[in-house]
Amino acid sequence: MYGIQYPNIAGTYYDRFDAVINLGLILRKELFTAEHTFHRVESTYAFSASNVFKLDPLHALFALKQHDPLHWSKEQFIDLMHLTLTWYRKAHSVFPQAQYPSLIWDVLPKCGASQVHPHMHGFLDSRQYHGVVEAWRMAAEDYYVHRGTNFYTDMAAVASGLGLAVTYKSAIAFASLVPRKDHEVVIMSSSAGTDFFELIYFVLRAFIDDLGKFCYSMGLAYPAMDDKKAQIPAYARIITRGAVTEIRADISSLELFTATNVNIDPFKVIHFVKNSVLKRS
Repeated sequence: MYGIQYPNIAGTYYDRFDAVINLGLILRKELFTAEHTFHRVESTYAFSASNVFKLDPLHALFALKQHDPLHWSKEQFIDLMHLTLTWYRKAHSVFPQAQYPSLIWDVLPKCGASQVHPHMHGFLDSRQYHGVVEAWRMAAEDYYVHRGTNFYTDMAAVASGLGLAVTYKSAIAFASLVPRKDHEVVIMSSSAGTDFFELIYFVLRAFIDDLGKFCYSMGLAYPAMDDKKAQIPAYARIITRGAVTEIRADISSLELFTATNVNIDPFKVIHFVKNSVLKRS
């Protein structure tokens, strides 16, 4: 407006991280990360470690071998996600009672990441899913008892009927009608596999590259390892966490003690996701 060019503050902020990243820092996982008793798993682009400050006896870290938290390829991301499946299978083979896999991921300090290095936290609990994942699973059971239909399928169908969804092979992504925070997108598939992981990648690149939202938080859940009574689809929920340079926190007493406050149009959100699928698939 009026010929004014606004500086790319977010880009400048991230360039400071990039300068550190390009110093040639090499993460020596054998020296600086712990292992579980059944050791770690490793792939071409990623590796696992045991988290020292555990929220669960089987609490793992899944990290990319590269240090840059934003500039990773589809090949690298899919490799990382398949590594999580490898670790869950290995952990379950050693501890068969551990059944319920879930993951969380925060990127950059603005949204609570303890390290700049891209890393996810994974849990494999023996009693139930963690937190909101278990709340959704219990709600789905109650929904089926009272309505006789599948909660997850109906949720996706409503979004699709409103034009808020995009399908990719065996997976679906939709803008949430009841978002936890800004730009929430839910990705679902009957199982955790390549289609599911690719659609997550398309959503993340839409946030990072197309919307310029460098900070985001993601929660994922996979179907239980072999407990048929507690089966859920594979799903991910992704939200953005505000401008990377914003001093103000993205949550306040309003969100903590009263209700969620989101002012993002879900139709605009799904527009970016659809475009990302078209140009990156």
